[in-house]
Amino acid sequence: MSDAIQPGPCPATGCPAPTEIVCIKVDKVFDSCFQTDLVSVSTTALSVTTASLTGVTFSCAVTSGTVSLGSTPPDATGCVNVIVTIPFTVTFTSSTSTITFSPVTGQCTSFATLYAPTGTTFQVESSLVCSTPVATITPVTLDLSNVTLTSVVTCCVVIKSTLLVQLLVPSYGQCEVPQCGVRGLVCPPPTPPQIFPSPCR
Repeated sequence: MSDAIQPGPCPATGCPAPTEIVCIKVDKVFDSCFQTDLVSVSTTALSVTTASLTGVTFSCAVTSGTVSLGSTPPDATGCVNVIVTIPFTVTFTSSTSTITFSPVTGQCTSFATLYAPTGTTFQVESSLVCSTPVATITPVTLDLSNVTLTSVVTCCVVIKSTLLVQLLVPSYGQCEVPQCGVRGLVCPPPTPPQIFPSPCR
C-alpha cells in the first residue's frame, strides 16, 4: 500500500502520536466474502371462490433453520472450498382469514473458496428476505378458481475465516467515555457508515 495507515478520523491538525505499544487478543479475519442466492418458492394450488379474491392482498415471512457448513481440508496454499446450506420456511398470509396457505420449505446454498489456514474457524452471517408474493389465478368454474402464490427468497450470506490471535498495535491511550446526551428520538447514523455486507474481492 502506498498510503500510510493512520488512525481515524483525525482532527484537521493531524493524528496524535501513539502513547504506547500494546498487545491485544482479537479475532483476526483471514478472508471473507459474501454471496447472494435467489430461490423461487411456490404454494400448492388452493381452490377458493372467485368472489372471495376481490381486493385480497398477500404477504410472506421467511424463517431460517440451522445453518450447515462443510469444508475441504486446506490445500498447500491454505485455500479451502466451503459450502453453506440454510434451510428455510416461508409462511404465506392473506388479508382475509378465509384464505390460508400451507408453509413452503426451501434451501439456500452458497459456495466459496476462502483462505483458511489450519487452525482457523468459519463464521457465517445470513439474512433471508422474501419478495411480495405474486398470485396466479386459474379459473376452474365460473365461481371457483385455483390460486398459487410465488415468491423469491433472497439469501445474503457472509462467510469469514477467523482465528483468535495476539496483535501488537500502537495505542493512543484508554478509551474516553463521553457523558450521555439527548439528541431527540432519531439517532444519527454511525460515522463512517457501516456497509453490510462487504463486497467479495
